[in-house]
Amino acid sequence: MSKSTLTRINVSTLITCALASFMFISSFANANTIEIKLKADNCVDSLTPSNKSSCATEFPGVTSPCQGKKDCVCTKKDKHIEWTFAEGSPKQNFTIEFDSGTPFDPSCKLASPNGNKIRCKVDKKGAAVSPPSFYYSVNIAACATGPYDPIIIIGNN
Repeated sequence: MSKSTLTRINVSTLITCALASFMFISSFANANTIEIKLKADNCVDSLTPSNKSSCATEFPGVTSPCQGKKDCVCTKKDKHIEWTFAEGSPKQNFTIEFDSGTPFDPSCKLASPNGNKIRCKVDKKGAAVSPPSFYYSVNIAACATGPYDPIIIIGNN
């Protein structure tokens, strides 16, 4: 093979790898990560959403739809929401349960029997209300006092 042929093959391979890496990273960058912080009794102390879940970003020019609700996450259709344990919190078995309706496809697994993250994509259809609000519970198997109840609000864009 000539040197120019090898150079074209290497450049082509490099471009393909770079594009594949960008697409892989972009799919994860499109997630709103929610970190679960546990207290000593293995119950949820707080949920900390990533900066990508900013209500000001998702609902520009509108008063925050969270209206002071604790642990509110704003996101848009077609984004992923990912729950994971904060650094320093022990991994526990947990489930996510929605009170009335879910923003996710029914095939999304909302249980982590091994303490790993739960990741689901917001369904394109959203909900009939505007903006759609979804109250849910974070249930930690080792917590005796019960679930933790935050909210997700889905933007229409």
